[in-house]
Amino acid sequence: MDRVVVLQLLAMLSLVMVASELHGHVDAAITCADVTRSASSCTLYVTGAVAGAPATCCAGIKNLNSMATTRVDRQTVCVCIKASIQKMKNLHPDRLSGLPHLCGVAIPYQLSPTMDCSR
Repeated sequence: MDRVVVLQLLAMLSLVMVASELHGHVDAAITCADVTRSASSCTLYVTGAVAGAPATCCAGIKNLNSMATTRVDRQTVCVCIKASIQKMKNLHPDRLSGLPHLCGVAIPYQLSPTMDCSR
């Protein structure tokens, strides 16, 4: 795997861990660690390292969607993803925003580095 991609994955995992600590006061059933486990395989696709979204990426997105059953859960997922993607290098915003549709999932916000996680 390309060294840059590995570093991006490590940075994303670190950010998710920090976001988890910062947002730990929220009473959510889902954690940033859950988000990391489910969405980490999407990093290669949203950074342009691979041409198509891996099956594990869509499976993870679908898993997150099914786990995030409450507003607080959805907000937690949003905050964790947002913290991770804001630090990604080579992010392809079109790939990121199209990921839910590509995976057949409807979410209440558009994935972007500036998404509004209050919904």
